Amino acid sequence: MSSVLLKKARETIGLLRLTAFDTTTDAGRSRERQRHIAWTSVTAATAKITTAVTMLITVPLTLGYLGPERFGMWMTITAVITMLGFADLGLSNGVLNAVAHASGRDAQQEIRRLISSGLFMLCMVGTAILLVFTVSYTHIPWATLFNVSSATAARETGPVVLVLVMCFLATLPLGLTQKIQMGLQRGYWANLWETLGSIGGLLGILVAIRLEAGLPWIALAMAGIPVIFRGVNTLVFFAFQKFSLRPRRININLDTARKLFSTGQLFFVLQIAVIVGFHSDNIIIARILGAEAVAGYDVALKLATLPAIFIGFVVVAQWPAYGEALTRGDMDWIRHTFTRTLRVSMTITLPFAIILLLWGDQIIRLWAGPDVVPSVSLLAGMATWSLLLVAGSVISSLLNGLHVVKLQVICAILMAIGNILVSIYLVDAVGVEGAIYGTLVAYIMLSLLPYSYYIPRYLNTLTAHNNEYSNSPHATGADR
Repeated sequence: MSSVLLKKARETIGLLRLTAFDTTTDAGRSRERQRHIAWTSVTAATAKITTAVTMLITVPLTLGYLGPERFGMWMTITAVITMLGFADLGLSNGVLNAVAHASGRDAQQEIRRLISSGLFMLCMVGTAILLVFTVSYTHIPWATLFNVSSATAARETGPVVLVLVMCFLATLPLGLTQKIQMGLQRGYWANLWETLGSIGGLLGILVAIRLEAGLPWIALAMAGIPVIFRGVNTLVFFAFQKFSLRPRRININLDTARKLFSTGQLFFVLQIAVIVGFHSDNIIIARILGAEAVAGYDVALKLATLPAIFIGFVVVAQWPAYGEALTRGDMDWIRHTFTRTLRVSMTITLPFAIILLLWGDQIIRLWAGPDVVPSVSLLAGMATWSLLLVAGSVISSLLNGLHVVKLQVICAILMAIGNILVSIYLVDAVGVEGAIYGTLVAYIMLSLLPYSYYIPRYLNTLTAHNNEYSNSPHATGADR
């Protein structure tokens, strides 16, 4: 066993080379694909570790500095802003998928049109959101909306919303660079800048607390500094690394824009459903039990999602690789990579879930303090959610790469509706832990079970179709 593990370790380390493999053969393309995944995974691991360390440091600091109500209010607003992720109309993910498939065909001019047209549309979307928000900002009773009672929290709610919305709007065009880099299987550049942004955000929060600044300044440090680094990433990528792909007005194409919008519509609905399904718990708890109750739930949820964060650095890198492999007809690589990733991911997550279940209360007591220690039933739900979330992220990466979006849209919509209805009922009936059990029931019944039925059959269909085409007299030598 040790010799096998040693061999695997050497193979993985061998992928971390600066020079590319020969991509004129199927084996060389497979190795090059794995090399990009390896580099993207390593840099993503660095970014995620930095994010996790930042979270581990900032949660007890900000919770102690702000108090449960203001901290819970901040987390609730953050959840609402996160739900605005659908506002890009799915264009970013549409660009990612289209760039990945165009890259598989080596279609550089098509990639230029996709980048310029996608950026133009996102700037238009951001401008429209800014106009609506500017008009409505002063007319919304933010403190009442987020159910806060103290004078300090009520005074800070509106400015915090303003800060986070402005940072979100800046991320709309700047975040597209990260999607383009992922589509080109160059996500390691985005990950390096995200790492620097997380470090900068942590330092900003420490300075804000040291200066005894209010919550709006803390929110600006947490969300605003990473935006600056995304801007630097965009400048460096298009000015030095991929100058030939820089956005240009001449490359804006209406037909390309329409195709992106058509694909984006599916991702748009999928984003809405996933965000509502996965991020509505804090809002439900705040409305039924008050903002203060969100703090304990959110701290436990942050721990439960750690495995998905770390596994995510691999599966996100696989998404464009699946798309490129599908374009080239490499079904064996797709099947092998998916099954191995799912098996390894669950093996890694299971010990974490057990630790969370048995000692999560002690960990949270030491980490965030005695005021937010969860119950045993809440920890059991979070441990289970940790496993399911990892499995779901591996599956979603495969389906996105294979461009199976409609099924995800249907399942996500049903899951979001089911989660909200069941969670509202359970939170009202049993308390804060009802939110996670509502999520579990909806996710298992309306997402994982349909996927487990569909995926094996779809992969078999693709493999049979690919073999039929490769053996046909119309297939060229390159196709085969």
